[in-house]
Amino acid sequence: MDYRVIKENDLFLLTDEVGNIREDHNYGLGLYTKDTRFLSKFDLKINDKEPILLSSEADENYLATILLTNPQFENDGVVELWRESVEVKRQRFIFNGILYETIIVKNYNPKPVSFTLSMHVDADFSDMFIVRGFQNGRTGTKDTPEIHEKSLIFHYKGADQVKRSLQVGWDEEADLVSEVGEIDFKISLESLKEKRIAFRISPIVGDVKPQEVEPKQALTELKQSYSNWRKETTCVETDHGQLQKLVERGIADLRVLLTDLGYGSFPVAGLPWFGVPFGRDSLIAAMQMLPFIPKVAKGTLKTMAAYQGEEVDDWRDEQPGKIMHEIRFGELANTGQVPFTPYYGSIDSTPLFLILLGEYIHWTGDFALFRELETNVEAALKWIDEYGDMDGDGFVEYHQASSKGIANQGWKDSGDSIVHRNGNYAESPIA
Repeated sequence: MDYRVIKENDLFLLTDEVGNIREDHNYGLGLYTKDTRFLSKFDLKINDKEPILLSSEADENYLATILLTNPQFENDGVVELWRESVEVKRQRFIFNGILYETIIVKNYNPKPVSFTLSMHVDADFSDMFIVRGFQNGRTGTKDTPEIHEKSLIFHYKGADQVKRSLQVGWDEEADLVSEVGEIDFKISLESLKEKRIAFRISPIVGDVKPQEVEPKQALTELKQSYSNWRKETTCVETDHGQLQKLVERGIADLRVLLTDLGYGSFPVAGLPWFGVPFGRDSLIAAMQMLPFIPKVAKGTLKTMAAYQGEEVDDWRDEQPGKIMHEIRFGELANTGQVPFTPYYGSIDSTPLFLILLGEYIHWTGDFALFRELETNVEAALKWIDEYGDMDGDGFVEYHQASSKGIANQGWKDSGDSIVHRNGNYAESPIA
């Protein structure tokens, strides 16, 4: 499937190339934060029909622009709206935990036109593991949505007792707002006239509601953050045009992956399904970014240190001093149905933590960070010598203790990735 994804900090949107999240899709499309799909349907229609795609771009990383037009509408052989009379432009970005989308419709027909523009929305609050089909389990209950003049609010009480909500707001008076999530706007336009409808979609976890700002101000501040990123990142110039584009795009893509859990920015493992801290992935990516922007390594190290293992917990394959493999924040993790709170099944995260710290100091001379993390360093070294080397042979090895953990805990972590020459699966402990 050809999909479109945008992300800012801990919120990301995955749609089809038209910009829609259709009800009948099976690709995991949606708006996600905290490992929960909040927006599960976001389907734009013209006179209740799918629009025609003209172009779909996300070249700016933070701003997606999608151009659509209308199909032809006839009634008893009489044309009511000629094909491609109306241009529909969708512009969207994410800022401060809110998805902003502005829909601009313009009449290119020499005569006045009338039609209904509708947005069909829903929120299923599904855990990421359920969306991906990896796990089913005990979940919460969804309430009937609240209907207001310019907003729909969906509510969910999770099995983890966390209240989650989704507020869908718009700035123009709608002609219909229904409990099933249909929002209709009856539009009449003279030739070459246009109309704008701005949506704001806000996921809410608990009582923490993101602060809304005007779309223009939000986009200005978002652009400024990217400008600041470019200014503080090492500039690479080459006379090879294709290489120049690759470097610039790569650095911009790494900016998209940055998330901050309160300890500084770090790169998540990848979109769309791995937009969370992964010990191995985040540490390696931060190491590769050292020549460009070392502060990302600092945020990564502090994040990993904050979640360093403190006790022996077989359910999470946790041991004192061990650096995590992966952390999840959804309903199944919070209720203990999966062990990712965090999960520590990684053979190389702990050594990589030490390597990154050494390389970071080598590049920056920031010994203050070493002093800050000195106890974490000592705990990591102790883990390598004791828990990491179970049989005292000088090799670090792994063994899955968790019933829902990962069997192979290196880079190739699928269950069938470590195989003997004769085809037999290797048995743990594996060095």
